[in-house]
Amino acid sequence: MRLHPLEVADRIRDDYTRYLQTIYFFRGPSLRREFREALSAPDFLARGPILEAAAPFRLGRSIEEMIRDGVLHPGFRTLRSDPLPLHRPLYLHQDRAIEKVVVGGRNIVVATGTGSGKTEAFLIPILDHLLREQEAGTLERPGVRALLLYPMNALANDQLRRVLGSFPAITFGRYTGETEEEDGKAEARFRDQFPDEPRIPNELLSRHQMRACPPHIFLTNYAMLEYLLLRPQICEFFDGESGQHWQFIVLDEAHIYSGAEGIEIAMLLRRLKDRIVRSEPGRLRCIATSATLGRGREDFPAIAHFAAEIFGERFEWADDDPARQDVVEAERETATTLGVRWGEGSPSLYMALTDALDRNDPPETLGRLALEEGVPQDVVERARTGPEEALLLPTRYHLFARALQGAFVCLNEAAHREGGIAAGKPFLFLNRQESCPHCGARVFELAACPRCGTACLIGRESGGHLHQPTTQDEMSPWLSYFILTEGVPPPDEDEAVASGQSPEALEEEGAEPYRLCVGCGALAPAEQGATVCRCPPGTPSVRIHRVRRRWSDTQALTFCLACGARNPSGVVYRFLTSRDAPVSVLATTLYQLLPPEAEGPARDLPGAGRKLLTFSDNRQDAAFFAPYVERTSSRVLRRRLILKAVLEDEGGRSGRLRLHDLVDRVLRHAEEANFFTLEQGYDERRRTVRSWPTQELIALDYRVGLEGLGLVAFCPVRAPNWSPPPQLLRRPWNLSPEEAGGLVWLLLDTLRRQGVTTYPEGVDPRDPAFAPRAKEFFVREKEGDARAGIFGWLPSRGSNRRLDFLARLLEQSAGLEGEERSRVARKTLQGIWRHLTASGSPWQSHLPAENRPRVGVVYRLNYRLWEWVAAADGAPALYRCNRCRAVSPVSLRGVCPSYGCDGMLEPVAPDDPVWRENHYRHLYLHLLPAPLRAEEHTAQCGLKRRARFRTALPGEK
Repeated sequence: MRLHPLEVADRIRDDYTRYLQTIYFFRGPSLRREFREALSAPDFLARGPILEAAAPFRLGRSIEEMIRDGVLHPGFRTLRSDPLPLHRPLYLHQDRAIEKVVVGGRNIVVATGTGSGKTEAFLIPILDHLLREQEAGTLERPGVRALLLYPMNALANDQLRRVLGSFPAITFGRYTGETEEEDGKAEARFRDQFPDEPRIPNELLSRHQMRACPPHIFLTNYAMLEYLLLRPQICEFFDGESGQHWQFIVLDEAHIYSGAEGIEIAMLLRRLKDRIVRSEPGRLRCIATSATLGRGREDFPAIAHFAAEIFGERFEWADDDPARQDVVEAERETATTLGVRWGEGSPSLYMALTDALDRNDPPETLGRLALEEGVPQDVVERARTGPEEALLLPTRYHLFARALQGAFVCLNEAAHREGGIAAGKPFLFLNRQESCPHCGARVFELAACPRCGTACLIGRESGGHLHQPTTQDEMSPWLSYFILTEGVPPPDEDEAVASGQSPEALEEEGAEPYRLCVGCGALAPAEQGATVCRCPPGTPSVRIHRVRRRWSDTQALTFCLACGARNPSGVVYRFLTSRDAPVSVLATTLYQLLPPEAEGPARDLPGAGRKLLTFSDNRQDAAFFAPYVERTSSRVLRRRLILKAVLEDEGGRSGRLRLHDLVDRVLRHAEEANFFTLEQGYDERRRTVRSWPTQELIALDYRVGLEGLGLVAFCPVRAPNWSPPPQLLRRPWNLSPEEAGGLVWLLLDTLRRQGVTTYPEGVDPRDPAFAPRAKEFFVREKEGDARAGIFGWLPSRGSNRRLDFLARLLEQSAGLEGEERSRVARKTLQGIWRHLTASGSPWQSHLPAENRPRVGVVYRLNYRLWEWVAAADGAPALYRCNRCRAVSPVSLRGVCPSYGCDGMLEPVAPDDPVWRENHYRHLYLHLLPAPLRAEEHTAQCGLKRRARFRTALPGEK
């Protein structure tokens, strides 16, 4: 089975679009519709697949030919090295780089792509110098001749080991923070890391060996080089007799040394040269390599200048003088040298290729057919002297995915309406622009709360106007937020307790009404009545609310005034995709599409043999991405397995289960998917699985969880012989007994979704899996205590989820407003609490009391008395808010239970087409249960782990 590029491209495009529509949404239907349309524009988010048929690199001379031409020393014939065969042609750019260094004595930058043989371009000149030293009788003198400076602790030793294994006269060693001091420990580490590798005597393994007899080729990183230069007792590499032989400095991946880091490495190399060459400028040969420096020949003068600044040595680029061109580029064969183009071959060629594809013949067969048809004989003969894959014209598919750079809006609805444009709706753009192309009005940047979808304008205030921020302003403390809403509810005390803030601290938060001119962005307090600006008379303004932040909020906005959501790292987001999340989505899609191993031991490993490699030029990004992608993919897979267990219809229960009923069912599905390692025993596996549904029950990541996506509903077990409190059945409530039961359900649900529950045995609420809260929570009648994690059933001074819902329900069902509405709601909420907690109440088992030290009697929900119901079964019914899009299994007079929401609940079927737009719902229903193990392969890893990656386990990413 192979990947079909068109199908892969469609799948990636669909998944990426669904993902962005899911994590970014607006509660306003107009903005929501426009955002969806903008994302779906042809070729906006993804382009491709684009087929690139890369011509092979042009070939130069072989090592043998360069020996005969007097460029290289004849001693290469004695190396007998498989990686450097005498008669295989080098690439032309390797040929040129070697001659420039060996014959011309030039410093060079090898600016060629990945896989173009940059290592040979600098290693062969180094070996040539060492072979000449051997002939002169000076090679046995200890001392460094070449420094290979790698930005990461690369596995370059492996290549040197293969090249120099049969030539013990040339020594090499790698000196980093992980190099052992003592010979015995270094030998043991080598045997442990490379049990199948032969030990060669010219590889120095310990620090002691290298200081006693400095190797000819010395590998390290710049941090260790700086450490060595600072240590006076470590002078063997730089001073005395053994420090007199330096000839080469090689800087690998030179493009990473920009900005401050570039200045640091430049100063470090100048200190090094001051130690090793002193008054002999120009003696050293300096070589830099990079696959990403510059965009073409027009950048070569700048590249040469960059290298000269880094090394403090002469690098040149003269367009009219090849002898003064120190940047080496790769050249590829031209179309004329490759023979006939596609479509120009004979009919018999294409018939033969079609038959070979139908038979699933190997690529080598297709390459031979093409070569036999039309490639000139000299190219064929050269290709046949190389490796087997040289018979093919290298090809690869490209798919380009675009990151979001923000969302922008023109609010001049009146001008749009007068111009007959889109029925007077606001215009949303996903490309940054200062003014609206339709009406010329100012364009503002949008942000939104990911939980409720409330839109706000974000920007910098200057000169009484609101200006767009730059992408660098993302965490600036000077950004202002203006909510696009007519009213703002008081802060939610529940969220304050959950985030560890006292209700008193909320008094510093709030919003102030403003007017905003949609033409120029002028701002004015709402009581002023109008903005003062130079816009034409009649230019409209809109009412917005400027968020008042606490003095300690110095970066991102940590709370949403509309729904009460709180997060210390930020809760209102600009439409800027991060580096990790989109890449994780794309990588997960590709990983799912990879075919498993057809047979062999890999079939029984996690992922069934799937492997995927991702690259990053930034080591910090790489270090963060590996755990991030494993964590997010694991969370999705866990929910997929839980849903499978809930949907099982064993004994006609239709998915109506308790948490402890699920554990063994989920464990079975996890083991079938090879989720666990062989080292994890039954008890550990069961303990791990027990935590998964607990995290789901307390609604971590509610909006992207099984409950928030209408796949599972949590229903409290009905109390036996329960009768509703009489006050709910009479005016002004006039609820039916069934509605009264639904009200109690919704009120208790506000506690469950804040984690006010007991926990199964062996599940610790302080576990990082329950972050960002990771603590126990309780509830009592009033006077919440954030420090002790105690919610107040009644808010102490403002509002909370329960009081807010009762107030809105009163307004909807009885028309009560103002103080009367607040008084009745608070009195009813207190009465329900006392009904639930009274001695002999049928709800005592649901809300058991505990006497805690220093805080007294508190309560928690009993997790055992909540049932898991598959919402796909239609019982209970499913409702979704037409504004905030929150899902509820209960509808009381259509009032949305989300805090502060003015939307109404509407019935929704599990097969409603709108669900197809949700990225996570799609994954939970259709994800292939293939575990993903992600590992980082950079300098952050230890040697032992990096060595293991050379034969990485199938299924690892």
